[in-house]
Amino acid sequence: MVTAKKTTVYQRPRYRIILKGRVLNADQEASGLLAPAKRDLMIRFTQTAIRRIHEIIVTVRLRSGADSVASLVRALARKLFSLILTFNCLLCIVYAAGLLVGFYEANWKLYPPYLIAGSLVWVIIPASIVNIFPAMSVGRVKTGRLWFHHFVYGFVVLALSLTMLKMFTPVPQVGLFTARNASLAINVGRCFVLGGLTLVLDDFADISKRLRSVLSVLKSKAYQARKIIHATQFLTGLLSFYIFVCVGLYIALNPAQVTFGNLILTGTLLVTSLTSFGGLKRKMWLNITSEKV
Repeated sequence: MVTAKKTTVYQRPRYRIILKGRVLNADQEASGLLAPAKRDLMIRFTQTAIRRIHEIIVTVRLRSGADSVASLVRALARKLFSLILTFNCLLCIVYAAGLLVGFYEANWKLYPPYLIAGSLVWVIIPASIVNIFPAMSVGRVKTGRLWFHHFVYGFVVLALSLTMLKMFTPVPQVGLFTARNASLAINVGRCFVLGGLTLVLDDFADISKRLRSVLSVLKSKAYQARKIIHATQFLTGLLSFYIFVCVGLYIALNPAQVTFGNLILTGTLLVTSLTSFGGLKRKMWLNITSEKV
């Protein structure tokens, strides 16, 4: 006697969904009745996001005193350009420090035979420092602030970047910018650290009244030595352009040296030179005043 084998038929559990007063079961959901509801939800989400962005733009425009959105966009573009120039100055200082450590400790031959002396890399540091004031002067516009001052965001980026580098990379924070390590994670962390420093420098005077008074004293000293600083900017800018030409020729004639690091160095040196020449043309250091910050 042959007995029929029982087969167990799996039944999908029944459940109910309440949407806009309608009660839907699983079969109705599977048939696609929920697709319009999901589409409506995405539309509402997009509209809410657009409305929120518009509110932020209006808030920033009112706080900055801009008479139109176009003027606000121009002001924000100037501020962004200023931050990029300031970041470039800090990046140049870091590159120069790394090259000098290799030159003195590892006996590197820096871009021979075009660079006549490796010690000329020292020029990049004062050139970048002198260019910080013209770079920040470009962004002296009223853009308002979004919830907090820039330095608050800068300190947050600094703290997070340093914490992540300490937790996930072997490079000590003391030698963060001089350690010879080409790891992508470390270089990205360095960029975020410099980005945080850029935001802090951009809003340095608003951190405290004491720092503002210190900046006022430094500004008065710079006013007294404005002609010397102007001449220093010309000399260091000219030498920075010379180093840019040397690095460019070296990597152009040595394809093996066309690395990401050398390309970034070439770009930063070019921007540093152009910033120096732009500051000289506008006589930014000569036009500095002794007024308090």
